[in-house]
Amino acid sequence: MQSIIDTTRESTFNAQEIPVSDLVSVNSLEYPLIQPVSAVVQRRHIQYATNVNYNSNGNITLYTPTGDDYVNYPNSWVSFQLPGSQIVGPTGVVSFDGVVADTAANGSENLVTNIFKQIRISHSSGTVIATGRELGAYIRTKHRWYYDKLWRDTMGSAMGGDITDLITGTDATRYFTIPLYILHGFFSTNKLCPSFASSGLKIELQLSSAGEALHSSAVAPTDFRVDNFKLHLDQFSLMDSVQSFLNEASSKGEIAYNHKSYAWNSTVTGSNNVNLTIDQAMSQAVSCMALTRDNASLTTTPGLARSFAPDSRVSKAQVRIGSNYFPQTELDGTAADGKDALMYIWNLMNSRKGRHNASNVTLAKYKGTGNIGEKGILNFSLERSSTLNVSGHFISGSRNLTYTATNTTSGLRVDLFCEHYQVNRLYLFDKIVVLT
Repeated sequence: MQSIIDTTRESTFNAQEIPVSDLVSVNSLEYPLIQPVSAVVQRRHIQYATNVNYNSNGNITLYTPTGDDYVNYPNSWVSFQLPGSQIVGPTGVVSFDGVVADTAANGSENLVTNIFKQIRISHSSGTVIATGRELGAYIRTKHRWYYDKLWRDTMGSAMGGDITDLITGTDATRYFTIPLYILHGFFSTNKLCPSFASSGLKIELQLSSAGEALHSSAVAPTDFRVDNFKLHLDQFSLMDSVQSFLNEASSKGEIAYNHKSYAWNSTVTGSNNVNLTIDQAMSQAVSCMALTRDNASLTTTPGLARSFAPDSRVSKAQVRIGSNYFPQTELDGTAADGKDALMYIWNLMNSRKGRHNASNVTLAKYKGTGNIGEKGILNFSLERSSTLNVSGHFISGSRNLTYTATNTTSGLRVDLFCEHYQVNRLYLFDKIVVLT
């Protein structure tokens, strides 16, 4: 059953390898049965428009009326327009709040995803499958470390990575596309999402304020608007026999849809010491990321200060779950110019993708200038074996995850994101059970 809905599985056909039992007898003749049998009747790319314009702080609601189709979410995306004429109030150069110690042409994070504050995904029965808070900060924290320059120049450019100025002399309308797998791990699994999970799925995206999402070099913006928000889905109609088999398995509770999700917590430091805890129950936590920022940039001068810019005034940090420490010795951002900490994060974020598929973060960008640099983003592996990728750690109220750090100043905000695997048991008759 798993091979039927595995979108990454490759197959080959060799007639000499077919056993006798796989020969089909028709009209007294025997024919080899090609393996595996195609499960797909039709594949369609369909777009669903909201026909609603949304202003800053607004809530975008998307529905997926996919019927009996299965959906390949990694090949799906959202698209929308951002009219320059609807960016209210700013003067000077206006951009997304993400350029950090670099130029846009050389790897900056000028991403349109900064406009999103939160995502919530709900099943048609009303059950909330996943919620992601501080979404723009989460994407910003992960993106620059995880994806390399080639990705930034291709997919990243469609998300605004190559834009230096949102408002031109003609107040141009910008068009953006975002792959769904960027927005949440629910959309990044390599399995087709069954019809009884995808049909009627509700996706809610809350927009950030103008001050959080945009940056001006002179006067801060007060509002923005997104138009023509559309959802583009890669849908598959399966053969009747395959659909019947999967429906029967679903009625018994044998269909599971697994994906990554994340938990979040935040604090503003009153001293140089940070102690931040996540106690949300999860059975397999695999990694966590800490983003340290200047709190005044978020609360006092949003829209003028770089509120998404990580603050490099982090000297040491470590994560603890029960009696286990990650890593065993604190990450020291000051020792040997921070190269040890940088190497740890490089290996963590790229160990699944090959040794030479490096991130966008160089040593110079890591150290940063003027208290702004990628040292303000620290990533920790919680897996027992990052080589085998076999197992994470469970977290509960009595066995929580604690992030401790030492900063060179107080008044910094720390956002902690913990990634974990989530299992959804899918039932044919409008029911889903979420397991963490």
